[in-house]
Amino acid sequence: MSKNGTAAMREHGGATDDNGGNHRQAHSTAGQARPQPLHGSIVRGIWTKPVHGSVHMLHTPPAWALDVDDVQAAERGGATMIHIHDLETRHHYWATIETLRRRGFPLNRGYGDQLGLLLQYWAPLPEEAQAASHATPQHGTTATGPLAVQGVLW
Repeated sequence: MSKNGTAAMREHGGATDDNGGNHRQAHSTAGQARPQPLHGSIVRGIWTKPVHGSVHMLHTPPAWALDVDDVQAAERGGATMIHIHDLETRHHYWATIETLRRRGFPLNRGYGDQLGLLLQYWAPLPEEAQAASHATPQHGTTATGPLAVQGVLW
């Protein structure tokens, strides 16, 4: 390769070996010290995910769905709380990852494996989400009420 060619290669980011030819440049493949989910970010143990509710909220059943890989990355990154911020309505939805794991349901509607969590299990404040996570339903009830109510026929 000519001196001009070598200079041009180096000027534009190319690397050359001792013979003037190209060789592959090794790049670091080390992961981040604190992995982040692909969608959203983790700050002080809270995974915040800004969304557009009209696009991202499930209608049937009414729920928020989270990518399984994102949930795992959030856990690896130290998150224990999920904060969904609907940018359209400015509503905030809070749940612990523990609640998502305990009450969530698996789904795949063409966007990869996800965990859905019904709206009834999301709280408007982080303190309420934390308290709900530690509450244990009594026998014959769910966190939101009785399993069934017997009707009166006459």
